[in-house]
Amino acid sequence: MANLVLIKVKQSNKIFGGYSPIGFSSSGESEEGYFVENNGRFYNSSNNFIFSFEHNSDNKYMKISRVVNSYKAIFDNRHCAFDFGMGSLCMSGYTLYVNNYNENYENNLNIRAIYTIAEIETFNVEDFIKK
Repeated sequence: MANLVLIKVKQSNKIFGGYSPIGFSSSGESEEGYFVENNGRFYNSSNNFIFSFEHNSDNKYMKISRVVNSYKAIFDNRHCAFDFGMGSLCMSGYTLYVNNYNENYENNLNIRAIYTIAEIETFNVEDFIKK
């Protein structure tokens, strides 16, 4: 199931987020769509993206980074609640890591930082098709 996550951090006026149409971890018992590396599984998706924006009414400062290496869109491991691209946007405990050193996403966020999470919201996203 598709997931959207929004994260407000303490040290900044920024809100970070990410969207994954395949969720944040394994979507079933299928052996297809992933490969194992670094004690975790990478999942393939070409439609993932991460983003950031300032917490105010002006959305012209929103930055979006789409997945570049689709075969490394999501890294599922026991240390992180979610991990976009193995470190591009990763939550572990109450900490948010924003660092695109693996270059699995576009580098539009232009930041390498560690934040303490103030608030987090996660949404399941479903497609509703009207016929």
